[in-house]
Amino acid sequence: MASMFQLMSMTLVVLVAIALSPTDRWPKGFRGDAPAARVDRVIIVDKGIYKAEVLETIADPDSPTGTRERIGNITLEQDTTTIPSVKHSRFGFRYSIAGAPPGASAALKIVVIYPQGGQRSHGTGTTRYRDEFALVQPMGGGPYYCGFRMDDDTALGVWTFQVWIDQRMLADQTFNVVRP
Repeated sequence: MASMFQLMSMTLVVLVAIALSPTDRWPKGFRGDAPAARVDRVIIVDKGIYKAEVLETIADPDSPTGTRERIGNITLEQDTTTIPSVKHSRFGFRYSIAGAPPGASAALKIVVIYPQGGQRSHGTGTTRYRDEFALVQPMGGGPYYCGFRMDDDTALGVWTFQVWIDQRMLADQTFNVVRP
């Protein structure tokens, strides 16, 4: 007769094998739609000043700088929340998304709250006090970068970045942008 430990070990192996099977996402005989993705948490991996390679610059009047960039080779230069305002430098954070099933898409909302007095938008010439950006990213991937490239007139003071799923704020990170 198998001991309780052996039975539990066998059960664990079977469950792991089912969970890791790349060809069968749902148990055999399952009928219907896949269960909805469940986001458990957003994990901030690192934060501070980054360097990145600009792969593409895209005109975007909704962006505070008037453009947005597709970037790659993102590296953390300094882990800090105090950011000297230096033109073309980047600050922000990297995060990952934990939930189930792995690889399922998570619809996020990134909220940026600018310092008191707001941030002037090069795209519209208006002053903005907050921005919201919707995006979809796979759970278990990443880390993903969220941040800002500074210009001549980047607002000094406390910047807050938030990651929302539905009506839940799952992560936030603040930075104090100061004169160099």
